[in-house]
Amino acid sequence: MSIHTRLERWLDTLDQGVAFLKPVFNPDTHTTSFQCQYVNTALASWTSPKQWNEQLQTVFDTGQPWEQILQLPPTNRWFQLRLTRLDDELVFSLQPQLSGIDTPTAGTLQQTDQVLQAVSPTSPTGLALLPPGGQPETIFQPTVEDGLSQEVEQLRAEKRQLEAVIRQQQEEIAQQQQRCQVALESVSDATWEYNLRTGEVLRSARFREILGYTLDEFPDTMEAWEDRLYPGDREALPWHVLDAYRSATRDSHSVAYRIRAKDGTYKHFLDRGRLWQWSADGKPLLIVSTITDMTNQKTMEETLRLDANRQRNLIANLQEGILFEDEQRTIVLVNQHFCDLFAIPATPDQLRGMDCSGMAEQSKHYFKEPAVFVDRVAHLLLEQKPVTGEELELADGRIFERDYVPIFMDGVYAGHLWKYADITSRKRNEALAMYQKEKYQRIIENMNLGLLEVDRDDRIVYTNQSFCDMSGYAYDELVGNIAKDMLLNGQHLDVMSEKNNSRLTGAMDAYELAINNKRGEAKWWLISGAPLYADTGEVIGSTGVVLDITRQKQLESELRESEQRFREIAENVDELFWIRDLHAPKFLYMNPTFERFSGIRVEELYRNPLRFADFVHQDDRAAVLAAFLSDEPGMNATFRVVNPEGTIHWVRAKVVLLTDETGVPRRRLGVASDITAVIENEHILEASLARERELNGLKSQFIATASHQFRTPLMAITSSAELIRYYSALPTGTLKPPLFLKQAEAILKQVSWLEELMTDTLTLSKIEEGKVTLRREELDVVGLCQTLIGDTFSERSDGRQVDLVVVGSPVSVRADRTLLSHVLQNLLSNAFKYAATNPQLTVQYDPGRVMLAVEDKGIGIPANELPLLFGKFFRASNVHSIQGSGLGLAICREYVQLLGGTLEVASTEGVGTTFRILLQTSGGTDSSGG
Repeated sequence: MSIHTRLERWLDTLDQGVAFLKPVFNPDTHTTSFQCQYVNTALASWTSPKQWNEQLQTVFDTGQPWEQILQLPPTNRWFQLRLTRLDDELVFSLQPQLSGIDTPTAGTLQQTDQVLQAVSPTSPTGLALLPPGGQPETIFQPTVEDGLSQEVEQLRAEKRQLEAVIRQQQEEIAQQQQRCQVALESVSDATWEYNLRTGEVLRSARFREILGYTLDEFPDTMEAWEDRLYPGDREALPWHVLDAYRSATRDSHSVAYRIRAKDGTYKHFLDRGRLWQWSADGKPLLIVSTITDMTNQKTMEETLRLDANRQRNLIANLQEGILFEDEQRTIVLVNQHFCDLFAIPATPDQLRGMDCSGMAEQSKHYFKEPAVFVDRVAHLLLEQKPVTGEELELADGRIFERDYVPIFMDGVYAGHLWKYADITSRKRNEALAMYQKEKYQRIIENMNLGLLEVDRDDRIVYTNQSFCDMSGYAYDELVGNIAKDMLLNGQHLDVMSEKNNSRLTGAMDAYELAINNKRGEAKWWLISGAPLYADTGEVIGSTGVVLDITRQKQLESELRESEQRFREIAENVDELFWIRDLHAPKFLYMNPTFERFSGIRVEELYRNPLRFADFVHQDDRAAVLAAFLSDEPGMNATFRVVNPEGTIHWVRAKVVLLTDETGVPRRRLGVASDITAVIENEHILEASLARERELNGLKSQFIATASHQFRTPLMAITSSAELIRYYSALPTGTLKPPLFLKQAEAILKQVSWLEELMTDTLTLSKIEEGKVTLRREELDVVGLCQTLIGDTFSERSDGRQVDLVVVGSPVSVRADRTLLSHVLQNLLSNAFKYAATNPQLTVQYDPGRVMLAVEDKGIGIPANELPLLFGKFFRASNVHSIQGSGLGLAICREYVQLLGGTLEVASTEGVGTTFRILLQTSGGTDSSGG
């Protein structure tokens, strides 16, 4: 059981009524009400604290407890009511009062005195009534009637007893007044008294202290008070209150007004008083009132009012949709931007006070997932927990951000606030920014520049991967460690300390540093350093961009060496070598060869650049000068020069642009060589080439002639051999010498081979002379292969066949049937010739082309001889005695090229060979133009 529960149960056992109340401020009406946080059983059965709202407000404002003895219906019991402020709560307690002896009043004392006056003449004992001064006011002498003496003595005793009671009560009243005075002096409130009979006013010193006056400046008169009363409050004050006090129709008041202080400002006061004393005849006599300085509270209230107005204006002008609903889902506040977001055809003032419970259902069509939107709203209202930054996707592609904020007052749910913002642009920008961030992060991580950030103590806080690669250290090895300890190995410490100190002053610079990386490799770094600033502008470290210039340093060294070698070479070569200005006809360098070659001193050339034209042949001088003065980026020229001996030489000059590291042209570089011997050799070569062409023509003519001349006797031999074979086949009885038939077969075989050789030779001659005519047509390649196999290779004596494989969907090919058949027949014949197994012919159709592959499992071709395979009259070294002319593959390649295709070979010696013909299909591009 919690402590809170135990306390409530304990309070319920008391016969004293107890309640705890919490103030609730209404910004619209600027009023405060008090809400019960707890009330025990006893108080709930007697009354409700709400009827004392005015006293509750006073106690809460002043912090001063308030007590009153009152009688409550219907039992008419007497109770002591006490109100006490406890931090931001009020404690309302109601204590029942027990009946006792009534306190003697002035009336009872007067009646007693009248009794004594009546009986004293007959009393045998003398009586004296003593006033407070102690002197007897009336003396009674005893009479002879002794029967009354005992009664008189009894009355005297009663009188003494009553006087004792009066003295005790007077002392208690004096003590109570003294305590009240001390209490009043200890609090910040002022007091004043007003005598309804005499009109006398008595104000406490605290009242003038608040206003800054002395007693002389602000005397205790009503006139002085009225003179300083704020004019606007004069008519508003209920002046009839004093008349009501006098007529006993009112016993208390509470009024607010403003009094001008000594410094000219007005102080706000809350004046609360009550009838404190009555006269002996029972008429109202004295009003006692407390005056509370409410200036600070009023200032605060005004500030709160202004703040509330500012908040209303702020909410009205926010670029976010705001909707505030109370606990009943009634609209309390809404701004125009909310109406615009949801296209609501009403103003915020028209919506205020409307029931908002159906709005989610009415606006769900705006969202991409309507059901999810409605369910989520219901869930948030049920949970009553704050949710911020919730993103909602709309049907039109926009994106809203929603906040839900439940409002609790004194722990009691009082409504909720919705905030909607169109974040479409922000989301797009965030996505773009994220993309840019990732892009630049990838650039940073992958660029050749290293990044290093250190704090004021030179401790590494960040580095990129490029720097890790440069230094040889991993990221975890660097971050958190001192940079100079990790990277400098005790070197250049003074330089780095100076640089780090300069960063603290905002200095930026760049410098070169020689270091050894983790692997011990010597490196040169170019470091560009700058201060690293916090958002406050304070220098919190430094950042360095590191470029590995080791290669550049090496190049610089190599360049120096190269320049030295350049001079050594340029000054000792036979070529003319010069460097001139990019635009002006001015030589910046000319090697000594020019002087030896032309007889003109280099110094003269520097003074007069056009002096070089003096040694150019007069027929070429104009063209050379025009080229020299031209702005063309380069020059290639061949011209003649005349040396000092008068000999004419041919010179070939070339001028190119020299660019810097950015590619911008800076200089012109020229080289000139004496090509006299080359020109002479070219003349000789041209003559030789002409002679060779003449010989080639004769050769071609010879081959053609020889082929025709040899074909005739070969035909005669063929006819004779066929006759021998014919006679050998005569019927039985005819002479058939065995050798006769054998020689005849040999003759036929040789003749066939010789005829094949002549045919191939003639074919190559036609190809070289360009006399082969293409007759293209749409070919069914598969059908052509099947016909060729059936006509040529189907009835072999060894029983072997061609295995035909087709891959893909056949399409037509535009080609020459005769040439393609010749190529396939040659390749298949070679496959049978150089292998013992069936060759395979594969026709494979691919997009835009067809491949014909002839594959055998034969002897193969040596790898080093494959580049020579298509040469004329070339035969592989492993064919041994297998007969062949060495022209077949050369003819095949030439034919395939004429068809616009390619012929490839792949072979492994001892494994086999594959020839691939690649041709374009009719849908492809015809590169041959045939």
